[in-house]
Formats: sequence, structure tokens, C-alpha cells
Amino acid sequence: MEYRTLSQLMDAHPKLFKGKLPRVPSENPCGWGKIVHELCAQMESELDDAELRKIRIEQIKEKFGALRFYYSARLSKERLLHLRALVAVAEERSKQTCHACGQPAELATNGDWLSTYCQACLAQPMNARYQPLDFE
Repeated sequence: MEYRTLSQLMDAHPKLFKGKLPRVPSENPCGWGKIVHELCAQMESELDDAELRKIRIEQIKEKFGALRFYYSARLSKERLLHLRALVAVAEERSKQTCHACGQPAELATNGDWLSTYCQACLAQPMNARYQPLDFE
């Protein structure tokens, strides 16, 4: 599955999202759906049910050409550090993944914006390459 919509991610990870949209309006470019899904799956597999109840997904978005995954959690310092490391790995992966199609890419600038596009997507007009994950 590609996880192109936020509802698909929420359905795939009920223990993490608990049927609630992120607190802040969120979007996730389609090319990063797999990265976000794998991050959510890893969080769900590495935390127990009691810990998962203490997590709230706050926002998922692109900023400065990379994924940002914000959450709040009432966990031990050790567990918080572990979650931060998981999120950091996903955010770093996004810097090497086209946020339009998911193919290998590089973080680059066009002079005004940082973005992560593969060569094929860079060749397309801007409105054709960016299709954010919607809220179906």
C-alpha cells in the first residue's frame, strides 16, 4: 500500500493515531508515505500499549525540504530519546527520497526553496510534481 492519504495511515496505525487527526493540520507529500508508515509501524512495535496511550501525533509536514513528524508524549526520558532517534532516522531518509514519487533524490535548492525531488520529477512543472497527502 502507498499510504497516500492521512486516513490510510490512521487506519493502518490505530494504536498510534487512536482515530484522531493530528492536532495541527498536517500534510505529507505522497513520496514520503512509506517513510511515515514505516516510522509509525516501528513506534507501534517498539512501544507497549500503555506507552502508546501516552503519545499524541501533533503534526506531519514538510519543512525545509525534509519530513517533520511532531508528537507529544508522557514517557520516561530513555523512551523519549529512543522515539527522537526513530523520528530523526525517518527525517533523514526523507532528505534522500523524492517527496513527489518516493524515488531516490537529493535535497537541493532552487534559490528560494529547499526541496527533495528526483530528476524525473524536477523535469515536471511544479504543480504536477507536488501532490500532498490528502485528508480523505
